[in-house]
Amino acid sequence: MSRARNRDDGAASLYVLWLSLVVLAVGLALAAVGGVRVARARAASAADLAALSGAAAAGRGDDACDRAREIALRGGATRTWCSVDLDGVVTVEVEVALGGALARFGSAAARALAGPAGLAGEG
Repeated sequence: MSRARNRDDGAASLYVLWLSLVVLAVGLALAAVGGVRVARARAASAADLAALSGAAAAGRGDDACDRAREIALRGGATRTWCSVDLDGVVTVEVEVALGGALARFGSAAARALAGPAGLAGEG
């Protein structure tokens, strides 16, 4: 028995192929978003710790920005900026490179401030 070829033969394979491509694209997009979120969290952690370390160094009379920069680089930062105002508040900005295939899109940045505990209750 021979069967006449139907125009729908193989259509299910194409649907499965397209569905697989859509699932793959969604998976890649979610992985990219996850990578950006991880880099942002690393930048925030590096900035927070660097600002706290800088404020502690300033309290001891050491160079706050040198200490903050050292800690930020240890935390994975690729670029840092630091300043200390007259009240002893240390402001640190860091950038952390995005990893893997996302590296060409730039970096994640974060900013943190830390200073003497007495300033928080004043004013």
